[in-house]
Amino acid sequence: MKKAAFVDVDGTLVKGLTQQILGEKLKEEKILSMAQMFQMSFWFVLYKMGLIKSSLNIRKNIYASFKSRSKRDIDTIIAETAAKVANSLICNKMRDVIRTHQANGDLVFAISGSLVDLIKPICDEFKINNVFATQLLFKDDRYTGAWEGDIWEGESKSKLINSLSGKYGISLTESFAYADNCQDLPMLKIVGHPVAVNPDAALKKIACESNWPIIEG
Repeated sequence: MKKAAFVDVDGTLVKGLTQQILGEKLKEEKILSMAQMFQMSFWFVLYKMGLIKSSLNIRKNIYASFKSRSKRDIDTIIAETAAKVANSLICNKMRDVIRTHQANGDLVFAISGSLVDLIKPICDEFKINNVFATQLLFKDDRYTGAWEGDIWEGESKSKLINSLSGKYGISLTESFAYADNCQDLPMLKIVGHPVAVNPDAALKKIACESNWPIIEG
């Protein structure tokens, strides 16, 4: 059977939260209000602490604000943000990790709850072609505030990995997963080789107790 590497993006391939960085840009462009920005920042803190499991409500609020501008304007802002992240926040240690998997012939999948147009340039930097992220829906040159399919976070990531293993004939016991946050424990626990990357305190504690490799820097 084949081996694979399943990789989170925010905090793992890049040192930062892509959607939070995008939020700051949207506030500058007066698409997000100060109150929305505070709400999003507060949500990120609670999410990182493991106190909130789902991002659906905050996403509905933030993505609905995209309707105030044309799709072209929003796409430009997303592209500028993605370029900024890809140019300055790449985790170089993960470059070597991904290159090794690719050289070994392993399948590599990037799985993220972030926007696909936001993380695709990042994945391009790593030459990762299999990208699963949030695809926004639009109509008449306006984003609708809705998205296609599932948001890949928490348990949904492990379900996706299970599905991919069946589709591609992947041995999960021989495969790897890389993530930075305790919210990604379902993704990490489903494979035989979980790796914590720049982990938060909760994940670092679990990784140490479980003798999982830790990548920092």
